[in-house]
Amino acid sequence: MIIFSTTDIVFVSTLAIFGTFIQPLPASIVVTLLAATVVFSLALD
Repeated sequence: MIIFSTTDIVFVSTLAIFGTFIQPLPASIVVTLLAATVVFSLALD
């Protein structure tokens, strides 16, 4: 389950950076959001 969640996050982040379905986001914003996701998941644990 963790592998699939990680794969999903990496896949969506890659699409966001390269702008496949939306306007491209700067990599710094994507990295910040990923870091916030990790911190939030650790806080819930």
